[in-house]
Amino acid sequence: MEISREAIIQDMCKGHSKLYECYDRYALTIWNILCRRAFSEELKEKIMIETFQQLWIQSKGIKITGLLVVSILKERILFYEQ
Repeated sequence: MEISREAIIQDMCKGHSKLYECYDRYALTIWNILCRRAFSEELKEKIMIETFQQLWIQSKGIKITGLLVVSILKERILFYEQ
């Protein structure tokens, strides 16, 4: 049985209200940005999960902002475009 990206991300967000709030606020935006790229669906999901994993790490020390979300996403996209 395959686990969806939403289930993985929501599991990461349990007990982390800042991260869950970030997911609610930015998930659709991140997905729309990824849909503009010529990535497979699997790679888009992988990039999204990695972006939220990085946000989870970052959320322990600093405030999560839209700029932080976009910069992490940009880093992940550039990594996979190379």
